[in-house]
Amino acid sequence: MKLTKEKLEQLIMEELSEATGEQKRQQRRDTYHSKEKDRRKFKARIKRQNRTEPVEPSIKGDPIDFDPIKDLGKAMKKRYKDLEVRANGEEIED
Repeated sequence: MKLTKEKLEQLIMEELSEATGEQKRQQRRDTYHSKEKDRRKFKARIKRQNRTEPVEPSIKGDPIDFDPIKDLGKAMKKRYKDLEVRANGEEIED
């Protein structure tokens, strides 16, 4: 088989175009990976900035036992000694 100058140039151009196509694919892949890496870093930075510390309650110590119905019942029992006062089905004691 005899290689002519034209055939040789055509084969070289095909090889170059294939290499160029591979290079383009590799560049696109590298660009995508770079953008993906930057996006992950940016999201991590946002998460770190938005992290909030747990808020401590304004009143320190034991929680206050507050039941308005029972408190009202106790007040009525003090005022009217002869009444039977019930709250939530239970009789309220002094």
